[in-house]
Parts: sequence; C-alpha cells; structure tokens
Amino acid sequence: MARSARSRRSTGSATATARAEGPFESGPLRRRPLWRSPIARRILLMNVLVLIIPVVGLLHLEDYRQSLLAAERQAMTSQAETAALALALLVEPERGVLDEERVQAAEELLRHLLGSAGLRARLYANGRVVAQDGPAADGPLEIGGPQAPALPRPPPEEPADPLAKPAPDPWSGLDALAEQALEGRPSFVQWPVSGGWKQLRLALPVRVGSRVPAAILLVRSTATIERRVAERRSEVLWIFAGALGATILLSLYLAYTIAIPLNRLAEAADGLRPLPSASAGIPDLSERDDELGDLSLALGRMTQALTARIQLIERFAADVAHELKNPLSSLRSAVETLARVDRPEQQARLRAVILDDVSRLDRLITDISAASRMDAQLAREPLRVLSLATLLRDMTDAYEAVRSEGVPPIVLRIGRDQPLAVRADPAALGHAFRNLFDNALSFSPAERAIVVEGWNEIAGTGERLVIINVDDSGPGIPAGKQEAIFERFYSERPTSEKFGTHSGLGLSIVRQILAAYGGEIQARNRPEGGARFTVRLPAA
Repeated sequence: MARSARSRRSTGSATATARAEGPFESGPLRRRPLWRSPIARRILLMNVLVLIIPVVGLLHLEDYRQSLLAAERQAMTSQAETAALALALLVEPERGVLDEERVQAAEELLRHLLGSAGLRARLYANGRVVAQDGPAADGPLEIGGPQAPALPRPPPEEPADPLAKPAPDPWSGLDALAEQALEGRPSFVQWPVSGGWKQLRLALPVRVGSRVPAAILLVRSTATIERRVAERRSEVLWIFAGALGATILLSLYLAYTIAIPLNRLAEAADGLRPLPSASAGIPDLSERDDELGDLSLALGRMTQALTARIQLIERFAADVAHELKNPLSSLRSAVETLARVDRPEQQARLRAVILDDVSRLDRLITDISAASRMDAQLAREPLRVLSLATLLRDMTDAYEAVRSEGVPPIVLRIGRDQPLAVRADPAALGHAFRNLFDNALSFSPAERAIVVEGWNEIAGTGERLVIINVDDSGPGIPAGKQEAIFERFYSERPTSEKFGTHSGLGLSIVRQILAAYGGEIQARNRPEGGARFTVRLPAA
C-alpha cells in the first residue's frame, strides 16, 4: 500500500510538472530561414491575394466589351439615320421611288457619308440592290435588272486586325434584315462569323412620309472591339506582372525586417535561459520606430530587471547564510561546551546562551520568511488608489488603542482636507509604515512623541508627490550610516538593548516596498535631535 501511494504521488508530481511546463518545454528553438518563415509566407500570401482579387475582376472585361458594342451601335444608328434622311430627299415624292437618274446621286451620298466611317453599306431600292460596298451577292431580293456597282471602299484608317477573320460572304444572311427594314421595321443583330468574331448588322428604313421606298444596311466587324479588349487585357496582365513582382519583393523585404529581428530576439531570449545576464546580448533595436523596437526595449528592460532580481536573491541568500551562521556557530559551541562542564552555574549560563541563540534563529527565520512573502506579494497583488491619510490615521488610532505605559505616543499631523492619494497595495504599504513606526518607537524615549506629517508637493520636474515625514527623538543616525541602515541585516541599536532582538530587515523591507511603488525613502538627523525618515510616493 505504501509503495502504491508513493507511486501515485510520483505520478501526480510528474503530471503536475508536465502541466506546469505546458507549451514552454525546454528544447532548442526552431530556427528557420526566411523562405521557410510562417510570417513571411503569411505576408506574401495576403499581399498577393489582395493584388490578385481585383486583377481577376479586371481580366473579366465583359462590361468593357458591352460598353464598346453599345457605343458602336449608337454610332452606326446615328450614321444610318443621317444617311436615311439624306436619301429621303432623293426619292421622287409623287411615285415614292428612287429612279435610275438619282441612283448615282445616292451612290455619291453614301460614299461621302459612310465611306470614311469604315462601314460596309448596301442600299435596297426599287426591289433590288442599287449600291453596295464590297462584291455583289446573290439574294432573293433581286427582282430584276443588273446588280448595282460596288461602292469604292475607303482607305482604312488603321492597319487591318490580323486576328479578324471575316466571313467569305459578308452579306450572307442580310436578306431577312432587308425585308424587315423595307416593311418599316429597323433591326440590329450581332451575327457570328468565322474566327470567333461577330458582325454588327443594322438595317434602317428610308422613310418618305408613310412610304418606305428604300432601306440601308450597315455592317461592321467586332474585330476592332475585340482587339481593344485584348489590348486592355494585355495591359492589365503586364501591370499585374509588374505589380506582382513589386509585391513579392516588398513582401519579402517586409518579412525580412520583421522575421529576422524576431528570430534574433527569440534566440537572444532563449540564450538567457541558463543564466540571465544584463550584459548578455538582447539585440538593441530601439532605434527602430516601430513595435519591434518597443519589443527590443521591453526585452532589454525585462532582462535588466530579471538580472537585478537574481542578483538580489543571490545577495539575500548570502546574507541569510551569513546571519544564520553566527547564531548556529554560537549554538554549536555552547552545546559542545555544555557536555564538558560540570558546574551548575556554568551549565545554566550555557543553556541561557542556547535559548538566546534559538530565539535569535527563530526571529531571523521569521523575518526572512516575512521578507520573502512580502517580495512575492509585491509582484502578485494588483495596485489600487487609496488614501494614505486614512491609512495612517487608522494605524495611529490602532497604536493608541493598545499603547501601554512607557511607550511613546504617535502624533499624526495631516489635514482632513488632504487625502494624500497614492496607487499601492494597502497591506504592503501599511507593513512599510508599521516598520517605520516600530523603528522610531524603539529609539524614542517614553516622554517624547513620534510625529508623523504629510502633504502634497509638486517636484521640480512637475511630478506630483505625496511626502510623509516620520520624526523620532532618539539618539539619531551615526555619521555616514544614512544609507547603510537600509541594508539587509544591518542593525545599529542602542547599547542598552539586548543583542539579537532585531534582525536588521525592517528598514530594508520598507525601502523594498516603496521602490515597488515608484517611491523612495531617505534618512537624516534633525537639528533639534533625533532622526527623520522622509517618504516620497507618486501621487495618484
């Protein structure tokens, strides 16, 4: 059963240890080159995605194509209406036909109006094709008579599109449009041709009053439009390629300026695990005006604070060992001597020495434990705004309530209108002033009061401070010991006091608590006699 219990305790301890380590288990850091950095990949991915999404939308140029088609249709309609109005003037009003004498004028009119627009045109009148741009085509609309000669094609304004592949017969399929136009119904269609393009075909009646003696048919290939769309797509792709290259380079530069310094900081922080040292190299990136500079500064300050704390612990451990060694040596010597003496009075003195040493050890251990607990409390307890005047008033009232005969009184001189607000933990701050009061009471004669004064003050730097003076009427501080009295285990007691009554940790704990709240304490002798301890704390 005992073994089983020990096994369970061992297993529970191992589980607790693993739970305590959590994700921060010991082991080497994963050092990655830039191209394997997750941060670099995320930056690159996000920037490229932000660039690709609008580019993909731009490559879908259907809206642009439709706008060009609509503009082209509008232009063809305007040109056809202008030509129809002009041709209506050539129609013989009485018979409502375009006689042979006026066909030549119609041809000249079409040549001037439509020839320069790059359109192919065909004019139907008198039941047949009277003029057209391009080779003649057989069709059911030919009622009789020879086909009209082709209109001269105007010189192209721009080179022919090599992608444009018009149908062998550009007039194929126009008969139905012509019939609709001669019936007075305008028509517009997009006619597919070989090569994947289309033709824009517009048929418009030529009206003379209520009659429709003729019809105009216009044809234009969409090759130019498709070429413009292709050019726009090519431009977008080239811009995208340049932007993509710039994005990749800038993303890599951004990742380099982030990931590499972070790796350096991580390696430096990991290198501090065996033995933190302020001189061990946290990279100094404080010249960077960004979060990495702030992180470098914070890590450097943390390292300095951690180093100072470790050095403080080491000094404290050395001081504790030294202070414990003296009573232990005395105790050992007394115990060894006690076994060799036979006289009762010598044995009694040795037993008294042993009891004194044991009491001194007990006081030392108690004070050391209190100092350690106070250190942990200062790091753990949250700060809050409190009235130092109220705290001191409660403390002095409590002292007065239990004060016995022969103990000096404590006089508090703080105005009721001065709350003396500070930001601290009330228990810790109360412990500090309790140590100050105990120190003053131990030096002052019974007939002289301890005077505590407090007020608000503005320092030369503009900082608002709370000042507290604790005055006693004792012998004062020995010359040159104004700073030494705050060291651990230092004790400068009256000669009438029994040795070992105080551990010398009280004033050291006071300075430790005040420093945790950004305050300080100074000691000096008063001209009228006694010592004055001045506490300065930042006002809340």
